[in-house]
Amino acid sequence: AWFRAIKNLDGYRDQRFLSWMFRIAHNLIIDRARKARPQVDLGTGNGSDEQTNTEAIANRFAAPGIGPAGETSGRDLGRRISDAVSRLPHEQREVFLMRMEGDLPFKEIAKVQGTSLNTALSRMQYALTKLRVELKSDYEHLAGVRP
Repeated sequence: AWFRAIKNLDGYRDQRFLSWMFRIAHNLIIDRARKARPQVDLGTGNGSDEQTNTEAIANRFAAPGIGPAGETSGRDLGRRISDAVSRLPHEQREVFLMRMEGDLPFKEIAKVQGTSLNTALSRMQYALTKLRVELKSDYEHLAGVRP
Protein backbone atom coordinates (compact mmCIF):
# COMPACT_ATOMS: atom_id res chain seq x y z
CA ALA A 1 0.00 0.00 0.00
CA TRP A 2 2.88 2.35 0.78
CA PHE A 3 4.45 1.75 -2.62
CA ARG A 4 1.12 2.42 -4.33
CA ALA A 5 0.63 5.60 -2.27
CA ILE A 6 4.10 6.88 -3.11
CA LYS A 7 3.62 6.01 -6.77
CA ASN A 8 0.30 7.89 -6.86
CA LEU A 9 1.23 10.76 -4.57
CA ASP A 10 0.31 13.24 -7.29
CA GLY A 11 -3.29 11.95 -7.00
CA TYR A 12 -3.52 13.01 -3.33
CA ARG A 13 -5.74 16.11 -3.11
CA ASP A 14 -5.98 17.63 0.39
CA GLN A 15 -8.16 14.83 1.72
CA ARG A 16 -7.66 13.07 4.99
CA PHE A 17 -4.43 11.15 4.49
CA LEU A 18 -5.48 8.16 6.59
CA SER A 19 -8.73 7.75 4.61
CA TRP A 20 -6.76 7.95 1.38
CA MET A 21 -4.37 5.24 2.60
CA PHE A 22 -7.23 3.00 3.74
CA ARG A 23 -8.87 3.37 0.31
CA ILE A 24 -5.61 2.32 -1.38
CA ALA A 25 -5.26 -0.70 0.93
CA HIS A 26 -8.92 -1.62 0.41
CA ASN A 27 -8.55 -1.49 -3.37
CA LEU A 28 -5.40 -3.63 -3.23
CA ILE A 29 -7.22 -6.26 -1.17
CA ILE A 30 -10.14 -6.30 -3.62
CA ASP A 31 -7.73 -6.62 -6.57
CA ARG A 32 -5.91 -9.50 -4.89
CA ALA A 33 -9.19 -11.28 -4.08
CA ARG A 34 -10.31 -10.97 -7.71
CA LYS A 35 -7.04 -12.44 -8.97
CA ALA A 36 -7.17 -15.32 -6.46
CA ARG A 37 -10.76 -16.27 -7.27
CA PRO A 38 -10.75 -19.84 -8.61
CA GLN A 39 -12.16 -20.53 -12.04
CA VAL A 40 -15.28 -22.66 -11.75
CA ASP A 41 -16.18 -25.13 -14.46
CA LEU A 42 -19.91 -25.70 -14.53
CA GLY A 43 -19.52 -28.89 -16.52
CA THR A 44 -20.92 -32.17 -15.27
CA GLY A 45 -17.61 -33.48 -13.92
CA ASN A 46 -15.28 -36.25 -15.02
CA GLY A 47 -16.96 -39.29 -13.49
CA SER A 48 -19.74 -41.35 -15.00
CA ASP A 49 -21.78 -41.66 -11.81
CA GLU A 50 -24.73 -39.25 -12.17
CA GLN A 51 -25.11 -38.68 -8.42
CA THR A 52 -21.41 -37.78 -8.08
CA ASN A 53 -21.73 -35.36 -10.98
CA THR A 54 -24.84 -33.74 -9.49
CA GLU A 55 -23.15 -33.35 -6.09
CA ALA A 56 -20.04 -31.87 -7.73
CA ILE A 57 -22.15 -29.24 -9.51
CA ALA A 58 -24.25 -28.50 -6.41
CA ASN A 59 -21.12 -27.90 -4.34
CA ARG A 60 -19.99 -25.22 -6.77
CA PHE A 61 -23.01 -22.96 -6.28
CA ALA A 62 -23.39 -20.53 -3.42
CA ALA A 63 -25.92 -21.35 -0.74
CA PRO A 64 -29.35 -19.91 -1.47
CA GLY A 65 -29.94 -16.37 -0.21
CA ILE A 66 -32.78 -14.99 1.79
CA GLY A 67 -36.15 -16.34 0.74
CA PRO A 68 -39.32 -14.30 0.18
CA ALA A 69 -40.39 -14.62 3.83
CA GLY A 70 -37.01 -13.37 5.02
CA GLU A 71 -37.13 -10.44 2.62
CA THR A 72 -40.59 -9.46 3.82
CA SER A 73 -39.67 -9.67 7.49
CA GLY A 74 -36.47 -7.73 6.76
CA ARG A 75 -38.48 -4.97 5.07
CA ASP A 76 -40.89 -4.89 8.02
CA LEU A 77 -38.01 -4.67 10.48
CA GLY A 78 -36.46 -1.90 8.41
CA ARG A 79 -39.73 0.06 8.59
CA ARG A 80 -39.94 -0.43 12.36
CA ILE A 81 -36.35 0.78 12.76
CA SER A 82 -37.03 3.81 10.53
CA ASP A 83 -40.17 4.62 12.52
CA ALA A 84 -38.28 4.32 15.81
CA VAL A 85 -35.49 6.57 14.51
CA SER A 86 -38.04 9.14 13.31
CA ARG A 87 -39.47 9.35 16.85
CA LEU A 88 -36.11 10.27 18.38
CA PRO A 89 -35.62 13.89 19.47
CA HIS A 90 -34.22 16.00 16.62
CA GLU A 91 -30.66 16.33 17.97
CA GLN A 92 -30.37 12.62 18.77
CA ARG A 93 -31.84 11.61 15.40
CA GLU A 94 -29.41 13.94 13.63
CA VAL A 95 -26.38 12.47 15.41
CA PHE A 96 -27.61 8.91 14.87
CA LEU A 97 -28.16 9.40 11.13
CA MET A 98 -24.92 11.28 10.56
CA ARG A 99 -23.01 8.50 12.30
CA MET A 100 -24.88 5.46 10.95
CA GLU A 101 -25.87 6.64 7.47
CA GLY A 102 -23.18 9.23 6.80
CA ASP A 103 -20.38 7.38 8.62
CA LEU A 104 -19.12 10.70 9.97
CA PRO A 105 -16.67 10.75 12.86
CA PHE A 106 -18.00 12.22 16.09
CA LYS A 107 -15.63 15.18 15.84
CA GLU A 108 -17.25 16.21 12.56
CA ILE A 109 -20.75 15.60 13.94
CA ALA A 110 -19.97 17.87 16.90
CA LYS A 111 -18.68 20.52 14.49
CA VAL A 112 -21.85 20.31 12.34
CA GLN A 113 -24.10 20.57 15.39
CA GLY A 114 -22.00 23.28 17.00
CA THR A 115 -21.54 21.28 20.21
CA SER A 116 -18.72 19.65 22.10
CA LEU A 117 -17.53 16.15 21.29
CA ASN A 118 -18.93 14.88 24.61
CA THR A 119 -22.38 16.29 23.78
CA ALA A 120 -22.39 14.53 20.41
CA LEU A 121 -21.32 11.27 22.07
CA SER A 122 -24.01 11.65 24.75
CA ARG A 123 -26.69 12.27 22.15
CA MET A 124 -25.68 9.12 20.32
CA GLN A 125 -25.74 7.13 23.55
CA TYR A 126 -29.23 8.45 24.42
CA ALA A 127 -30.44 7.63 20.91
CA LEU A 128 -29.11 4.07 21.10
CA THR A 129 -30.63 3.54 24.54
CA LYS A 130 -34.05 4.69 23.32
CA LEU A 131 -33.83 2.54 20.20
CA ARG A 132 -32.83 -0.51 22.24
CA VAL A 133 -35.86 -0.07 24.48
CA GLU A 134 -38.23 0.54 21.59
CA LEU A 135 -36.91 -2.31 19.44
CA LYS A 136 -36.31 -4.79 22.27
CA SER A 137 -38.88 -7.33 21.08
CA ASP A 138 -37.45 -7.28 17.55
CA TYR A 139 -33.95 -7.85 18.89
CA GLU A 140 -35.10 -10.72 21.10
CA HIS A 141 -36.92 -12.27 18.14
CA LEU A 142 -33.79 -12.04 15.94
CA ALA A 143 -31.56 -13.39 18.70
CA GLY A 144 -33.94 -16.29 19.34
CA VAL A 145 -34.56 -15.19 22.94
CA ARG A 146 -38.03 -15.67 24.35
CA PRO A 147 -39.45 -12.48 25.97
